[in-house]
Amino acid sequence: MKLDTNSPVRRFRGVPAGSTMEAPSPRWTAPSPECRTSLSGWRDPSRSIGYALAFLVSLILVTLPWEAAQAAGRQVALVIGNAAYENVSPLVNPKRDAAALSDRLRDAGFDVVEAFDADTFAMRRAADRFVDAAKGADLAVFYYAGHGVQLFDQNYLLARDTDPEALTEIQDLGLSLSDLADRLRESGAVRVALLVDACRDNPLPMDTTVRLVTGAGASASEDEGGARPAVALATGRGLAPLAAASGPGGAQMLTFFAAQPREVSYDGTGSNSFLMEGLLEALSGDRRDMAEVIRHASAYVRTVTGGRQVPQVVSDWTGDVALGGNVKARVEYDLFDRESTLSRADRDLVRKGTAGFSKLRGDFVAQAGWNQGTPDNLSEDERKRYRSVGGNAPSMSVHYDLDRDGREETLTVYNEVSSVQVVLEKEGVRRTVGSCGLPAPIDAIEFGLRDVDGDRRPEVFVTYEGERTAGFGRLCVLRFRGFDDLAGSRRGNLGRTDGNDDLFDTLLDTDAGWSATVAIDGTIRRCSGTGCADAYDYRFDGRRYVSVEDASVVPNVEVDSPTSDDRSSPEAPSVEQRVATFVNATLFRPGKHAGSELRVLYGERVDYFGKSNRSAADVVKEKLQYFERWPKRTFVMDETTLTVTPDRDALTVRFEYSYEVSGAKGTRAGRGLATMRLRENVGRSFVILSEGGRTL
Repeated sequence: MKLDTNSPVRRFRGVPAGSTMEAPSPRWTAPSPECRTSLSGWRDPSRSIGYALAFLVSLILVTLPWEAAQAAGRQVALVIGNAAYENVSPLVNPKRDAAALSDRLRDAGFDVVEAFDADTFAMRRAADRFVDAAKGADLAVFYYAGHGVQLFDQNYLLARDTDPEALTEIQDLGLSLSDLADRLRESGAVRVALLVDACRDNPLPMDTTVRLVTGAGASASEDEGGARPAVALATGRGLAPLAAASGPGGAQMLTFFAAQPREVSYDGTGSNSFLMEGLLEALSGDRRDMAEVIRHASAYVRTVTGGRQVPQVVSDWTGDVALGGNVKARVEYDLFDRESTLSRADRDLVRKGTAGFSKLRGDFVAQAGWNQGTPDNLSEDERKRYRSVGGNAPSMSVHYDLDRDGREETLTVYNEVSSVQVVLEKEGVRRTVGSCGLPAPIDAIEFGLRDVDGDRRPEVFVTYEGERTAGFGRLCVLRFRGFDDLAGSRRGNLGRTDGNDDLFDTLLDTDAGWSATVAIDGTIRRCSGTGCADAYDYRFDGRRYVSVEDASVVPNVEVDSPTSDDRSSPEAPSVEQRVATFVNATLFRPGKHAGSELRVLYGERVDYFGKSNRSAADVVKEKLQYFERWPKRTFVMDETTLTVTPDRDALTVRFEYSYEVSGAKGTRAGRGLATMRLRENVGRSFVILSEGGRTL
């Protein structure tokens, strides 16, 4: 079976369109079948709606009589991830899946019980704690990732120390999902959700299965005091559905299996399984009702696996519930003395305008922008009012427990006399951030928090623009090291702000481009130009981010001598080709242009059509006026006339072009000569230092 790489879910990783790849086989193979196998491909986080629509009709949950989601009361969860199995095939992602969901639920206000790589005793003890915690809860969520097995109508979740060769009783397999469900029904919780990301097959060797089934039949016969019944070996390959009926006074039950009966659950191609990717993406949205999360995750799994994995839902819920009562990542914009003088509407306007800078795309625990220029996210009337009430908020703070020690850090941006300061504070100890070229004169800055290295502590993504960032801005990924001797620093330096370049390790420092998209697997795509015409990809190699081009080089590989059939790799584009691509994708692009698009093309000061040392803002304003005067424009570069000459730290560019422009004043057409000076940026982009020309 082949996978179609023209599918939207195949984008971004560089697989050529139209190529094919072999479909994977399940990991469980006799005598110890494997599950949670892998499919390859990157999922674009912008395709969320497509996933939901793709599965909307077939999902059982859609037909249920859901009431409107209720406000969240007390919510508890048990999260188990078993990967390091001692006697059956180990898995890759379950522990990471469980940790990711546990962190997301805890951030949303859940009380979470965790068990990672748990043996039988630890799993049962965690289950006991969870059932106690579920008493009186509005919602109790159970999540398991690892190996699962069905014998008769019983589902068992395998413990780390499960040994098929030594098993004598079914109960020795691990945790009985059916027993846990029965206990939760009677726990006093209002609603219970069981999420099981495990293969729905029987991974045990046949002789073990026969021994367990026979033993179970004998035990049942003895308990009933009758003759031993004949035992059928219809164990089935899939986990058995749990009965939805809750009975009088019992909790409403929802069971969400990662796969249909007799099917496998894929382990994914990144750091999480496909089901967990779908759940995390759903939980990152504005709407986190349980029904919507289940729909979204189900559709996501079905889409990215090409229908090979289809989740199943069994439920008797009569109403919905919103997941989480609060988000522990908080963003605040401080207006200082203006807080008491402005109306609520004006305060909201100032905060909206201040937040109107964003280059980061993707799923972040927290994301916040700060802008001290003219915001692009306001209407013209809002901009006038924004300026009249004093403009941007002087300070922005992001509050989050970066190192997961239970104590919150605060990352703050505020204006100094000559630059913008970024300060990290914890328990009264303040340190100035010296990574990523900070402090620096900054026009706008943005933070995004997201864990990319799997240590459950989010990295800090930083993008900013200023006079030193050469137009396209700067992008950094920072790993928080923590405060050294926090107690001593607190005693000696309380209230003071000290410089410290050792707070963070720098995992990536590069141009930001027009946008930077962080994929589900942590890979970064940096885009510039219309339609991401100029794209550069970076992946995390376990220590830092490296460009995909650099990462593709395989060292120490013996290569046979070339033959006549060898194909040489394509050459990198010449500087002339890159200049032509840059001009055609930016200045010569037809249609409307946003001010923010044009602003990143120019340096801080520009020589513009005979006028020296003009500000980039003035140049953009004049350029937009020209575009408004001539809304219909066609420019075609004559690349045979293009010359690019190195000139100190820049490139002198000349070329001829044909044009036709139309507007209220009629239509004009002809030829022209363009002259430019460009500075080459990291990543083969350009910044315009001067622009001029004349008609021919």
